[in-house]
Amino acid sequence: MVLRLAETTTPEQYGSWLSDDAPNQAMTVDQVRMTIGDRALDDLAELVDGSADAVAWQLAAVLPDLVDAVTPGGAIIDADRLTQELAEASAEDDRSAGAFASG
Repeated sequence: MVLRLAETTTPEQYGSWLSDDAPNQAMTVDQVRMTIGDRALDDLAELVDGSADAVAWQLAAVLPDLVDAVTPGGAIIDADRLTQELAEASAEDDRSAGAFASG
């Protein structure tokens, strides 16, 4: 998806997300629709029991920061590494939750 965003946003927007120094430029709902597609937005909306418009708006708000987070130094983190780091962070959260941990 990170590479698809490069195709559906402006070079200035995408560059700001990759930069460790520049503030992240905003993304529009139309750009989210072009990137993800209406069918996927409809599926996500059904999953969260919401509207496709609301999902697109929320993704427009978080995708720039997500891209920024997974591109330290402007390099895209390998998907396997990202999956491993997310699993480790989730396990750490569960351990720190103590009696309130899920599972």
